[in-house]
Amino acid sequence: QPDMSATKCVLIDLQRRDTKSSALLDQLAERGLACPVFLLGRTQDEIAAAAAKRLGAIIIDKPFNVRLLAQKIRAAVSAAAP
Repeated sequence: QPDMSATKCVLIDLQRRDTKSSALLDQLAERGLACPVFLLGRTQDEIAAAAAKRLGAIIIDKPFNVRLLAQKIRAAVSAAAP
């Protein structure tokens, strides 16, 4: 498992085919991830939506404005900084 202690932000594309979003979110929560998590796309999976809520993830619907996403990431990372 990779060391995520220096991770500042995580972006997850909800249209990934290789891993269920809910399983990935649960793994991040189990590791005690303490950085902002952004989910890109719409989640119709209620389990993934519940896991995202528990983790405090921010859901960004597609299509999205790249500049707006960058602003949200900078704001979330700054707010999470010690």
